[in-house]
Amino acid sequence: MLTKRQSNRTSSSYKKSESPTGKCGFTLVELLIVIVVGLIITAGVVSILWVYIFDFEQTDDITAARQRGEMVLSILEGPILHAGLGMPNESPDFADSFNNFTGVSAMDEPIRITGTDHDEIYICFSMPSSNVIIDSVDLASDPSPDITMNSSIDGNNIEYDSTNPDLKAWVVFPTANVPFHVYSNFTSPNLSLESFGNGSGIIAQYDELHYVRAIHAYVSNGQFYTHDLTISSAQPRVDGVEQIYFQNNDGVLSVYVLTRGNKIDVGLETDRSIPGWDESVLPTIDANSKKYRLSVTKGSWRIRN
Repeated sequence: MLTKRQSNRTSSSYKKSESPTGKCGFTLVELLIVIVVGLIITAGVVSILWVYIFDFEQTDDITAARQRGEMVLSILEGPILHAGLGMPNESPDFADSFNNFTGVSAMDEPIRITGTDHDEIYICFSMPSSNVIIDSVDLASDPSPDITMNSSIDGNNIEYDSTNPDLKAWVVFPTANVPFHVYSNFTSPNLSLESFGNGSGIIAQYDELHYVRAIHAYVSNGQFYTHDLTISSAQPRVDGVEQIYFQNNDGVLSVYVLTRGNKIDVGLETDRSIPGWDESVLPTIDANSKKYRLSVTKGSWRIRN
């Protein structure tokens, strides 16, 4: 039989063993609060992550569109800056100086904009050769000179065909301001030339030889094409180009390029206006194009030659 002191010890021991268990446990209410707080935090993190991903995709898409526009302008810049270099500025003189030979006869000036929506362009330009003439030439006394260059000429850049000479049979010297036809097979570094215009009347000593070239640039089926008129077919250059517009305003050539991103976004409004592309002046944008994120890139150059 337990004494009173033993009974108290047993009771006290029982309470001590039971007390820590009660203090360490969680009630149902506490668990629910923790779950709710966790869900709120998770929802906030997911929302922030979604906004970040959406913003990243949108920025990446617009950047891709802008890069396409810059690529188109960079392709056109060289020919535009060298358009008409060493050639007559006036349309009749330009056409006459080429004596109606193939490749240039369709052009009446160095830059010609065509297409119903001003969306095609022909550019006749000069490409430097890094070869210079050793002695000056007076064209008044010798309109068909035999000249000598300082170094060998790349035969891939000059072709001769007496019956139907193409663009590769034409060269210019900027100081002469008239194109020359290479009228006989040349023996590098010598050239036999003939001119069909007066120009400045002189080729200055150490003037650089330039090759005459022309391109036709346009957009078709979302691709930007250039056709080097010395070869047989056009080449696709930049994908994702929806439209292009050329404008020549008193010797300043402006080019508007409408490009798209990579992904269709069904949430975009197809009747929205596109900054930089005024549809009251420029051609109307197709509704299918407006399903993409669009960018307008503009370049302007003064036609210097």
